[in-house]
Amino acid sequence: MPDKPFKVFERQCAELLDGTRYPANTGGPVDVESGEWIAQCKLVHELSLERLTQLVEQIDAEADQRGKRGCVLVKCRRGRGKESPTLLVLSVATWGAVPCDSCGGPTKRGRLCGRCAERAYSGRKT
Repeated sequence: MPDKPFKVFERQCAELLDGTRYPANTGGPVDVESGEWIAQCKLVHELSLERLTQLVEQIDAEADQRGKRGCVLVKCRRGRGKESPTLLVLSVATWGAVPCDSCGGPTKRGRLCGRCAERAYSGRKT
């Protein structure tokens, strides 16, 4: 029996986050967990902005309890042969908590903190 599409999607998300997929029958709020992230995965035909916001709030609360960062991975099911991108959604608070790739300090956006970004880009011509 082939895997159901949502299971395949959850496995892809687990691979993306370098984590482990929880079986659907566990009934928990988390579908995927890695060393630094937890995620809820949704393969949907439609998802309202309000519902997406609720999912992000729920995963953030769970992430705070576990000392991790939370995200929601969403993919729209458009039908056979009609691909759609996977979206990774997280709150601005979570985005700001992602550490700098260079020094490990807090970031405001992107992969480098302000100090490291300034150093990296100060020599570039615009």
